[in-house]
Amino acid sequence: MVQLVEEKEIEPILLNDDKDEGEINFEAELTSALDDLDDERPKNKKISRLLNIKNKEVSVLTGKLEESKKTTNELDEQLSLKVLENNILIEKIFSLKLQLEEQELKIKNFSVLEEELIKLKEVHKIMETESPSPIENLERPQAEGSRAPDEILSV
Repeated sequence: MVQLVEEKEIEPILLNDDKDEGEINFEAELTSALDDLDDERPKNKKISRLLNIKNKEVSVLTGKLEESKKTTNELDEQLSLKVLENNILIEKIFSLKLQLEEQELKIKNFSVLEEELIKLKEVHKIMETESPSPIENLERPQAEGSRAPDEILSV
């Protein structure tokens, strides 16, 4: 029974009941398949060559990517160092600004003192020209209520 089923399955494949024609069809199919393979081989070779080229390109690009990552890491490190240096310099700038402000304040105070000293010298000159010298004051007779400088100092 099993054999009958198998024979029935084989029969539809054959176009005719004749076995020779069935063999010819198998040969034709085999020849057709081989022709198809012959047509596909160049395509396959071309695709294989393209695949090899693309694999090499991927390999080159992978190498470039690794180099880029290393360069990026180095640049990140350099940037971090520059940021740190920049922060240090900013702190120094603020410190120097404070010192400069202190020095400017001192210079301003010195200028004010210098102006006051100049005014005092002018007043002193005017007083010297208008009032008698201390020697002249000692030679003048003293008023009754005033005491001589030596008496004041001795007390």
